Amino acid sequence: MKRLFLSLACLGFASVVYSAPIEFVGTIVADTTLNVPSDFATIQDALSYLSDKSIADEVNVTIQVADGTYSDYALVEVTHKDSDKIKLIGNTTNCNLCVLNFAAGQGGIYIRGRRLGYLDGFKLVGTDTVGTHGIYARDNGAIYCGPNICVESFDSGFWAEHSSSLRVNGCRASSCVIGFLSSYCSSMYAQSCKSWSNSKGYFASSGATINGSNSSSSNNIVGYIAWGSSSMNLEGAIARNNSSVGFQASLGSSIGLSSNSISSGNTSYGIFASRGSIVYAASATITNNAVNYSPSLGTTGNQNSLITN
Repeated sequence: MKRLFLSLACLGFASVVYSAPIEFVGTIVADTTLNVPSDFATIQDALSYLSDKSIADEVNVTIQVADGTYSDYALVEVTHKDSDKIKLIGNTTNCNLCVLNFAAGQGGIYIRGRRLGYLDGFKLVGTDTVGTHGIYARDNGAIYCGPNICVESFDSGFWAEHSSSLRVNGCRASSCVIGFLSSYCSSMYAQSCKSWSNSKGYFASSGATINGSNSSSSNNIVGYIAWGSSSMNLEGAIARNNSSVGFQASLGSSIGLSSNSISSGNTSYGIFASRGSIVYAASATITNNAVNYSPSLGTTGNQNSLITN
């Protein structure tokens, strides 16, 4: 790949986006695009190329993946020390045109202890749902996702674990064990997301939080569950036609709804609180469930739990 080496006097003028890296002593000093598959066969190949290079401040490297369906993809692991300046981009208008089909046993996109600058424009499809994760940040990791990402057929679609953060507003998860998972003191911003045909739509566990305002969860087993001292902000959220519970808080957890939240058509409960938990129903629409409230609205039950307006 062609490289241009600049003198120090030129560095202040390197403001144009180049298709080939502009480097100075191993540092990329201008915005750069690496194309997959025309320049590199896979995203991981492009990341490997960057591994011995630094990225200057206020410079971004974009790995741009062309439209297509890519088969037998292996785990994409982001380990670059300047990963916050790296963007992974597919088709940001229609993610169904840029599909990554992952091989058996392979997870999707993974970061640990670092922050990925931006991710958008992909449909990620797993082969099995045991121990695989579509988009996964752990151990103080973070990923900022755009709204054009769809994940299906993984163990977890989106997972933030161990004090990590995922911003996945507008994304979608289907046919996973858990669509959106935040655990062990992590945070997830899942506003306006959609989750369907999973076992659990959204799951905050072990001191974690999920902001799922204006999201939806349908045709799962459980729509939303906060468990183990966790909390969920679900203003305007809709839980509909799940085969068990719409909104569930358990083991010292809390859920906050709003007047435009809806739980309807769920086979067991519209809202279920247990083991020292509380749900702030805020006059949400809770109708046409087998049991709308457990315990009954405004009463304490299920091991000192409460659902209140």
